[in-house]
Amino acid sequence: MDSPFVKLALAGVALVLLIVVFARRRGQPAGRSSADRAIEQLVAAGKLADAARLAIDHGKLGQALELYLRAQQPANAASVAVKMNDHRQAAELYERAGDLERAAHYFEQAGNQPKAEELRGKLGGGRGKPSLGRTAAPEAEVGARGLEAAWRQKGARSDGSDVARAELQRGAREAADALLSEGEIRRAAQVYRDAELDDEAIHLYVNVLGEPGQAAPIVAHKGNHQRAAELYELAGERERAAMAWVSVARESPRPDPYLERIEDLSPTVAVSYLEREVATTRLSQETAALYYFLARGLALTGHADRARDSFRNLQAILGAYRDVEDRIAKLTLVAAAPAAAPAAAPTPAPNAAARLSADELQELASQVARAVAEQRKRETDLANVMSAPVISARSGKVTLPADARVAGLELAPLRVELLHDDAVAGARFGPGIDTLRRFIKGPCDLQNIEVYFRVGMAHLAAGDYDQALEAFDAVEDASPGYRDAWKRADEIRGWKQALGKRGTRLGAKDGGGGHADDSRYQLRGELGRGGMAVVYRAFDELLGREVALKFLAEELSSQPDMKELFQREARAVAALNHPNIVTIHDVGFLEGRAFICMEFVDGRSVESLILEAPGLTIVESLRIAKQALDALAFAHHRSIIHRDIKPANMMRTQAGLMKLMDFGLAKSLSDRRKTSFIAGTPAYMAPEHLRGEELDARADLFAIAVSLYEMLSGELPYAGLDRNAAPVPLEERVPAVPPSLAEAVMKGLAPDRRDRWASAEQMVQPIAQILEAVARFAGGVEAPIRRAAEPATAATAVLHTKPRG
Repeated sequence: MDSPFVKLALAGVALVLLIVVFARRRGQPAGRSSADRAIEQLVAAGKLADAARLAIDHGKLGQALELYLRAQQPANAASVAVKMNDHRQAAELYERAGDLERAAHYFEQAGNQPKAEELRGKLGGGRGKPSLGRTAAPEAEVGARGLEAAWRQKGARSDGSDVARAELQRGAREAADALLSEGEIRRAAQVYRDAELDDEAIHLYVNVLGEPGQAAPIVAHKGNHQRAAELYELAGERERAAMAWVSVARESPRPDPYLERIEDLSPTVAVSYLEREVATTRLSQETAALYYFLARGLALTGHADRARDSFRNLQAILGAYRDVEDRIAKLTLVAAAPAAAPAAAPTPAPNAAARLSADELQELASQVARAVAEQRKRETDLANVMSAPVISARSGKVTLPADARVAGLELAPLRVELLHDDAVAGARFGPGIDTLRRFIKGPCDLQNIEVYFRVGMAHLAAGDYDQALEAFDAVEDASPGYRDAWKRADEIRGWKQALGKRGTRLGAKDGGGGHADDSRYQLRGELGRGGMAVVYRAFDELLGREVALKFLAEELSSQPDMKELFQREARAVAALNHPNIVTIHDVGFLEGRAFICMEFVDGRSVESLILEAPGLTIVESLRIAKQALDALAFAHHRSIIHRDIKPANMMRTQAGLMKLMDFGLAKSLSDRRKTSFIAGTPAYMAPEHLRGEELDARADLFAIAVSLYEMLSGELPYAGLDRNAAPVPLEERVPAVPPSLAEAVMKGLAPDRRDRWASAEQMVQPIAQILEAVARFAGGVEAPIRRAAEPATAATAVLHTKPRG
């Protein structure tokens, strides 16, 4: 064993192992380096600031900036922005951190001299633009800001324990309440954010201040990168949105569905991500999309030769693939395509914001500040949470046939009386699951049994039957016979039994007869059913995400032309990649039925927000309408008309995003006999829609105007189907509505389509102008201050929409 030959052989083996290890390390892409792994480990451990510093050490400035934002360290994030030569962002971050001198300097560097002078005025006293509120009542500033300063000083001395953290959050709520009462909305949002009161901060940034980019890092910190990406898109921060979508793609078992969106937002980010991905994968049918989009990204970023070589390599190994041959041909052309003529700029609408007086701006800002404070107080008071939920007077009694098999996928007749009754409808309008769970401190007992029951009802309303069953069983164990928890639990079990194998084998690769492990979709509950369709909450096993599955009813699925229309329109709508439009993931046939797989939206319908006292504020209503119009502008340019716009088809997510639902289905089926359902909802239909005439985009704009009228006043503008009589002027029902806004809404309700707004882009302009003016006024530059003892005016008496019924 000690012969020279054996020693030489062992040395040779060791040398080979060293070479292999060295080669593997040399072959590791930059994205999979030891530094990246160390950063990921720090992030997983919650050490975001340490991860950011490590990222800076390795030149990953964009990642460091994102991590500092997630760690709520704006000053450090600002220093990174300076390194990236992003002076505008550095200025905004320094202002957020309270370093006004540096903020002024970098605003000046970014070319925003007025903002720089304004901040220096605050520092030096006299050069800046005075605040209306602060000059009127300087002693009021001391109260709210004094509470904030005391809270921040206490936070600096905190030992970080759970008890200290709870005490700090209590102090943060007090400081934020005081700031809101004085109209300092942005400062209140900053306090919520720094205290990790995420839901409150997100609501203020998205729904009040209209700054989704500020909310996005908070949402990402909670682990919801998809909603963060959509918020960045709304804010126009395309590169950050692309980076957030990269995070979504990395977490998904298959990144293919996200590649085109990343490329559209930022080809540079797409190339950087895909180069790291392909470095550790071999080209095959399974990974072809990565190589294909890398080549496309290279072409878009000016690397034509590399793109052409990549496409040729793809063609050589896989043969015909997508449009590779056409792209190779285009890249080999020497002559460049002639530049397209610039598009004509849209005709600007009159500046509605310029017509708002200081009193009107102050009223709008104060209104929304009070509404936020009132809402937070309701949510933190157990008595208010346990109050009876509001049930839609418009919806009436929820009635379903005893045998619901005609609409669903059940294998046997099924009674679902308690899965869709009035109490479930009311739970949709009641306290959310997160709010209810705040009051659960332990297992179910007689002290918290009502909260557990409400949690079960909320899960039932959300179509999450497993969680509902768990809550109802806990109630039954704690107090047998409590309410009807046991009946609801039995009905859920009956639903599962009626589904049989379909519940876990839906979409199996071999047509449904294979093992459960081969299935793609697992049904978890129902989100709604009717004569047209049934919508299930499901889990996509292939891509690891919650989805909603909509199946056409049996009687319609048996008609070949109906199935074709359903599929054709679904494919067209699937191309609408917009943060305010529900995403369609897949279309096809399951269990012999036409279906659409779409994004699961965890939120509440705008209809329920209107009906829940005290309703929506004017600013919240405008934020919702603006997002809806942005979505329609995107769709209309692609020749898609919604035809069923209404508050019930608008969902507001937990992150504050508004999502248009049921996009395109009405258009696909509008020539069928069931026009009362298929063509739209009569209360929101334009006159030409009711007359059965050919429609254009202005029918959607009429429906938006009806919806906005309802959001602002709590009432529909028309009684029944009569469109001849003019509706009651909006300002008569809601005196607090600015005249310019009332004019914009009434123009959208014009009976003759030629007198309405010509496009969604035009209709959104006066709304956007008002929102921008209110955000500037309420954001801290000219924050209105109203004393708590100030009596209500005629305008403040109608702060919210008025629920009907």
